[in-house]
This record gives sequence, C-alpha cells and structure tokens, in this order.
Amino acid sequence: MKNHSNTSKSPKQGGITLSTYILVIGIALILGLVLGWIAQGDKDTEVKATVLPESRPLPAFELEGTHGSPINPETLKGNWTWVFFGFTHCPDVCPGTLSAIRDGLPLIEGEAPDVLFISLDPERDTLTKLAEYVEWFNPDFKAATGDIPALNKAAQAMGIAWSKVETESSNYQIAHTSWVILLNPSAQIQAWFSPPHLPNEMAQDFMTIRDNHQQP
Repeated sequence: MKNHSNTSKSPKQGGITLSTYILVIGIALILGLVLGWIAQGDKDTEVKATVLPESRPLPAFELEGTHGSPINPETLKGNWTWVFFGFTHCPDVCPGTLSAIRDGLPLIEGEAPDVLFISLDPERDTLTKLAEYVEWFNPDFKAATGDIPALNKAAQAMGIAWSKVETESSNYQIAHTSWVILLNPSAQIQAWFSPPHLPNEMAQDFMTIRDNHQQP
C-alpha cells in the first residue's frame, strides 16, 4: 500500500507554483507600467479637433473669390486650408475666430494652412468689402461668396447650418455654425475645429493632423 499522506510537494497557489505566480505578477506589473507610458504618450498627442477617420470629398460647387478666381473643390487642391463661414456684420464670433486663426498661424512649424472666409451674406458682402475685411486680419487670407444655392451647397457639404435672422432694425443677422473646417491638400474634409478657438490649440492640432496625414 502506498502512503500519500507525507508526499513532498512544491508550494502552490491555486495549482500554480509559487515561483510561477510571482513571475506572472511581475510581468503584469511591468505590462501595466508600459501600458501607462503608452497611454500617456497617446494623451500627449490627442487633438481637440474632431478628426474624420476617413477624409470626406466635397461635392461640386463654385463661389466667387476675392482674388479674382473661382473657389471650388478643384481650386482648393494643393494646400491645407482652414475654412470659416460667417459675415462681415458679425459682431463677435467671426472677428474673434479670424483673430484666433491669425494668431495661431505663426505658431505652426512647417507647412501652414491657407485661410478661406466664406460670407453667408451676399446681399451686403460684396467682393470688395470682403477683401478689405479679411485683409485687416491678414493680407494672405482669402474670401469668397456666391448666390444662395451655391452657398447652401458649400455650407451643407462642410456641415455648416445657417439662416438669416430678421431683427427689429434693418440690420438683420446671420445665425451660423462657428466651426472651422480643415481641408486637406486633396480638398477633402479632414477635421472640424469647434469653439472656443484658441490659437495655441489650433496650431498644435493642425500640426498633429498634418503630420499624421497620409497622402492618397
């Protein structure tokens, strides 16, 4: 008869030898530290802008540009472009946003985006007035407008809602989404920048998006 009462065994935890248990715990701790470092690295490179997983092509539309050439998806190709919709009679949001863009551009290292301001008020915003308006912020800024059907098509394509709001005075207002749209060099929507628009954040986000972008 075999005696099983005093058989010598290695210490175990739940069927695992103690040395193996310690090894597993050690690996788990190291893995946790590594994942923490990775997560911190991802956090450092996060952007506040809404970046599309796949860039979105623009439909055909054509606006009149202040630089004497039409503005359409073809003419927007070749460079990154920040697009902002508004109107020159806008009391605060439009000048504030254009000022943030102006102040953010010098903070960008390397290739910077073009800037296009699209007026949703063709009744009052002539091309001459638009040119004077955007040049006050930066002589390199471009502007455009068009008839209502063309503006509707461009605005809808870029996710901008807008409407004319009558007031008691003759100076009506334009209610509009205040996002800044980022087009990639293929004239496709790459990201939306929502308010508040802060120059440093916009510059950092743009550089991250630009540097991670893969040309088709």
